[in-house]
Amino acid sequence: MPQSKYPELPPERIADALAGDRAAFAELYRCYGLRVRASVAAAIRFRAELVPYLDDILSEVWTRFLVDGCRPLHGFDPQRGSFGYYLRMRTWAMARMLAAQYLRRTRLVELDDPFVSLFGQDGLEGRLLGRDALERLYEAIRTRLDTTDMTIFEHVYVEGRRIDEVGRALGLSKDAAYRRSHRLRAKIQKIADELASHGGQEPVPLVMLVAFVAIAEVLSDFPGGAP
Repeated sequence: MPQSKYPELPPERIADALAGDRAAFAELYRCYGLRVRASVAAAIRFRAELVPYLDDILSEVWTRFLVDGCRPLHGFDPQRGSFGYYLRMRTWAMARMLAAQYLRRTRLVELDDPFVSLFGQDGLEGRLLGRDALERLYEAIRTRLDTTDMTIFEHVYVEGRRIDEVGRALGLSKDAAYRRSHRLRAKIQKIADELASHGGQEPVPLVMLVAFVAIAEVLSDFPGGAP
């Protein structure tokens, strides 16, 4: 299992925090607060119109983590990685979901924008796969997708840029860019399902892969990546 390069609370204090111990949760907040903030910032880093809402989204993320005795964090499985890794992934996906809600509310993007459609719901659903499974999937799509699809994946799904802007840079019309984006989601999910069936593992939702790549890119936590 990959080891975290960041400080971690002892497992018993994490368990206490997730069981509703407020003192333990305060320790958890102090230990992981900067990483949670970094994950929220990563979630909106290419959406300048959301920067004024960073602190609001950050507060909402922590509020949601605390609800019902930290129920949103009960999916943590120490066999699949460190709590810091799990928390960063949960934070990033939740922040993207909240960002999509802000964008809808302020009508800053079209409702069929891939950013909004992918993150309108929290696709992690409390589950995370180990980094090895996610890394294998990422390597598979890099091998099997063409340059245009990889560009859309990286700039639209991972970075959160607008599909029409990315499409223009690729020489695609707006309609062609949207069609390509929708087909891309199906392609990636098909690759994920094939890998899962061969390895006897659970399929990887696209939102998990996107969260993994984005967090690794921003926090330099990709196995074998930058130190």
